[in-house]
Amino acid sequence: VGTNSVKLLVADVAGNRVEPLAERSEQTRLGRGFYETHRLQRAAIAHTTRAVATFAEEARKLEAAQTRVIATSAARDAVNRAELLGAIKEASGLPVEIISGEQEADWAFRGVTSDPVFAGRPLLIADIGGGSTEFILGKDDHQQFRHSFPIGTVRLMEQLPPADPPTAVEWE
Repeated sequence: VGTNSVKLLVADVAGNRVEPLAERSEQTRLGRGFYETHRLQRAAIAHTTRAVATFAEEARKLEAAQTRVIATSAARDAVNRAELLGAIKEASGLPVEIISGEQEADWAFRGVTSDPVFAGRPLLIADIGGGSTEFILGKDDHQQFRHSFPIGTVRLMEQLPPADPPTAVEWE
């Protein structure tokens, strides 16, 4: 459950091998209208909750052995995060885990390095989300640097909204 979208991954996992069975994404814009007050909006909570419930049902139909709902930037920064967590729990029957930016960076690194194409290569990974961006530098299973910055696409668009179309000054 991200600031901009909800994603589903159902996969067979063995060691470092991840074989996706189902992958989906729905843009729910949980962070819409959030950055002025740090309060999640009711409509965004409702849309996100419906997406999570739908994805949880899909995971059940695929007989997932374990289902986890993970939330990131907007949920960790929200003063009313309990509203989101309660709504998702009620709709899906699943608790929500809110992870830190560092955990988000760790998982992004592990996800990328699980692909044999990237094994053994030095990597700089930029995971650009709606509310945060994680930078990870590493090779193999070792990270030399990781940091989660509170800069994401939704956050920037809300804090620095451009005109439509952008003005010449905005382009500059």
